[in-house]
Amino acid sequence: KALRQRVKKAVQAQCKLDGLENEELQELCLALDTEKLQELCQSLEALSKGSKSEAFIREEIAKEKKRKASEEEEQARQRQQAQKREEEKAVAAKEAASGAAWSTEELGLLAKGLQKFPGGMGGRWALITKFLNDMGFERSEKEVLEMTKELSDGKNLRSMGQKVSLDNTYQATVAKAAPKAKAEPSEKEFQPPQRGEAAADQGKETQDPSIWSSEQQSALEKALARHPASLDKNERWKLIAADVPGKTKSQCVERFKFLREQLKAKS
Repeated sequence: KALRQRVKKAVQAQCKLDGLENEELQELCLALDTEKLQELCQSLEALSKGSKSEAFIREEIAKEKKRKASEEEEQARQRQQAQKREEEKAVAAKEAASGAAWSTEELGLLAKGLQKFPGGMGGRWALITKFLNDMGFERSEKEVLEMTKELSDGKNLRSMGQKVSLDNTYQATVAKAAPKAKAEPSEKEFQPPQRGEAAADQGKETQDPSIWSSEQQSALEKALARHPASLDKNERWKLIAADVPGKTKSQCVERFKFLREQLKAKS
């Protein structure tokens, strides 16, 4: 601070600067360290009053302005490089994720997206891609297009039906097992029947619900394969029950739960 005051007094005694130049002089003094300020004082005090002192001070101010501009340019360049590196990392991460196998859940969501945004809709593929990303699956529009083409060619239908195939494995393993207990279906497995369903179910409940014939068991297995798990649960079990003679929706759910528990107990 003492050195800055010394420079200020020397300038006031030897130079005539305007208001802007005085502000720039103040910035110069704040930017210089102690050693540089000492050199500035000595150089200024060695000059005589008048044009030489003014020219010297204006030259030092110009040097500082140039140095400051160069420093700001370098900082801007470094920020741009850092931003570019971050963008390259993001692109690399996205490319690394691309090509990853599609999970059953992801394929189910793709199927829903294809139904939700039908052909002919403007920006369809961008909307489907956004739908998948919003559900937590990072996919590019190109990946969505390629997978949709595979599905249309029938190359990946097995992947979409993976969950249903697992269900069928449960039934096939214990198809001949006699039921010993009823498992109470959870609310997640099905919803209460609607009015039309209740009337249809009443005609099926005349026989013992725990007795399943081989024909009924076979019909249940085929229905599970025919109506994938990607459907709405209530609608799926309604369709399955319609394909199983003599059984209601709730009985089909109970049978599925029972067979699955039997298989778990054996494994």
